[in-house]
Amino acid sequence: MRRTLAKLGIPSTTFYRWYDRYRSFGEAGLEDRTSGHGRVWNRIPDEVRQRIVDLALDEPELSPRELAVTFTE
Repeated sequence: MRRTLAKLGIPSTTFYRWYDRYRSFGEAGLEDRTSGHGRVWNRIPDEVRQRIVDLALDEPELSPRELAVTFTE
């Protein structure tokens, strides 16, 4: 099995994850699934993003770090 997985370029941890899903759910467990839950924990809300962009356009001489400090103050 190890040689076959190595030839296919599949890590053994991936194989065993697939194998466990197959044993638990049958072929349905092997269907493609979306990763994660679709939410990004660190996404900047649109209204905050617009305020940052406006500040950056008003103060073009600020570096990204200075812009961040100015915005958070």
